[in-house]
Amino acid sequence: MKKVITIILFLVCYTYTFSQANLNNEVLVYFKTGVQRVAPSYTTSSITSQNILNVLNNYSIPASNVIPSFPAFNEADTVQYEIGESSRQMNRAKVFTITVTNPNTKTNLINDLMGLSEVLYAEPNGNGV
Repeated sequence: MKKVITIILFLVCYTYTFSQANLNNEVLVYFKTGVQRVAPSYTTSSITSQNILNVLNNYSIPASNVIPSFPAFNEADTVQYEIGESSRQMNRAKVFTITVTNPNTKTNLINDLMGLSEVLYAEPNGNGV
């Protein structure tokens, strides 16, 4: 009986976890400048670039829909030391998830973001556009 209850509990938690995210409504963006994580929790962002704000406004996307994709990432981890040598990792502190209000405009949003000097890349989150 315990086994059955455990399996049911696992399935409910699994379904709940994946039902919360709709990847069709998300865009991943690496901002070179203009957007930062806000300390101490790093779960919110601060947008200082008017260009980025203008693009978001054109798509009726509130600034609160721009959230850090890796809030727990430590920027010091961009350099790792292995066997006496250092290697650089991508700075995941600059990757943000934008939740779009209208999934049909996602491709246009990505194109507009890619046209900004503040953006290194913008792409759909998940399986595509």
